[in-house]
Amino acid sequence: MKLPGHDAMARLVTPLRVLFLIILVGTTLEVLTERTPDEWRLNRWSQWFAGCTTLAQRCIA
Repeated sequence: MKLPGHDAMARLVTPLRVLFLIILVGTTLEVLTERTPDEWRLNRWSQWFAGCTTLAQRCIA
């Protein structure tokens, strides 16, 4: 037994699901492409200074 208007609703819902998945995947790729170079840079920096001793002085005015 089909409900009245069920076919029209199914034709609308499926494209909305596809649109949602496209937006979700696009956002995920955007975040990954922004963070990955930063993580690589931080790892290189950390490896460069891994054996160093750091001295820090704080001035309080």
